[in-house]
Amino acid sequence: MTSFNPPDISSDTWKPKSHLFYQSRQRRPVLDRGLDALAITGITEMSQPFAPMMCEMPIVAAPTCYLDHDDLDHEERGLLYAELLKDEILKHDPESVLAFIMEPIGGPSTGALVAGGDMVEKVLDTGGFIHGFTYAGNPLACAAGLAVLEEMEHKQLIERAKNQGDRLKQLLTELMKKYWFIGDVRGKGQLLASELMADRTSKAPLPSSLNAYLRLVEVACVNGLIHYSRRTRGGLEGDHFIACPPFTITESPHLLISPDQIATAAIEAAHSGVAVLHLHARDPNDGRSSSDPDVFMQFLPKIKQGTDVIINISTGGSSLMTVEDRMQAAVQTAPEMCSLNMDSMNFGIFPLAERYDNWQHEREPQLLNSTCDVVFSNTFSDIDTLLEKVGKNLGTRFEFECYDVGLIHTLAWYLRKKKRKRQFFCNLSWVYSVVSMQRQSN
Repeated sequence: MTSFNPPDISSDTWKPKSHLFYQSRQRRPVLDRGLDALAITGITEMSQPFAPMMCEMPIVAAPTCYLDHDDLDHEERGLLYAELLKDEILKHDPESVLAFIMEPIGGPSTGALVAGGDMVEKVLDTGGFIHGFTYAGNPLACAAGLAVLEEMEHKQLIERAKNQGDRLKQLLTELMKKYWFIGDVRGKGQLLASELMADRTSKAPLPSSLNAYLRLVEVACVNGLIHYSRRTRGGLEGDHFIACPPFTITESPHLLISPDQIATAAIEAAHSGVAVLHLHARDPNDGRSSSDPDVFMQFLPKIKQGTDVIINISTGGSSLMTVEDRMQAAVQTAPEMCSLNMDSMNFGIFPLAERYDNWQHEREPQLLNSTCDVVFSNTFSDIDTLLEKVGKNLGTRFEFECYDVGLIHTLAWYLRKKKRKRQFFCNLSWVYSVVSMQRQSN
């Protein structure tokens, strides 16, 4: 039996016969835990325990872009870092270099090699691609990949990622304005990250002893959020967190939920020339419709202080609320104007539940399906209650919402029989049936 004597890699005279050069974004680890991957990772805490067993390979600094403090454009910066790679290769024996490994920006692809046309032609001219594996061209894998692409097209996930990513980046930027230690927000689509810094001008990181990225994970978990938080810059500093919600999240990116969002959007609308603000409220914790006066009072004073527009509070709420629930915010705040639906109605948005498989909140499919057998109730008795307790008692005027000709007749009946003396505002909101609108959108 022949014995094997491994080389003494701890010797100062020993040199590897070949090199793997690795360039990573902010010296992040490659997504593997084998010794070959650890040998090229930039995260010392991962590789250090295995140092006696491996030979660390040369690592070339990746373009740090915003940390470089220069005026180079993308092409000039690319040439600069290409020269750095060239210099590093020349330091070693060029004949010993096996490969140059670069971590992609967008993560791994799904069973496909993506390359530019010019590059493909050059490779084909020199003999083509000689890459083949056991499961290359596997029918099941190809069918799964095709199904994924069809789903992405059918549900317009790429467009949704762009639109919702723009909204997500706006929200993260708002957090950056609020918290001084968020030094940068960057990324594309729904793959975004925020870096925590001690100083935005110098880009100085937070002291590593704070372990800010770990503390952020703990605080987020306490508040019901699980997210990805790590360190860049060699894994020693550069605390950051990544925000990458699934492409299939179903809440509209334009839905205002928090009181600050509602107040900000309302003030911006007023400054754009809006004269009347029709306002709803949502539970800040899960986005459900809310008629809680305490929630309204988290944004109404800010709007009143920042604008001179007419405040119009909705008494519509949701079909799951009683009339007493729907009018409690108006009774507590006595606004200049309130909305008043002039009839009961079906609000059948249940077909939407069949169009999505993944949900951002558990309440979404439950709410949609419940509209199949729930009527938004606004009986004549309900209308009388609102007219009496909000209109007569508080002096509030109404925005009478009429969605079809029948509701106009209801309003006319009130004018004749109740002989209303005060002036009023009538909103003729001509709307098709909700189910009909969904058919047209498909």
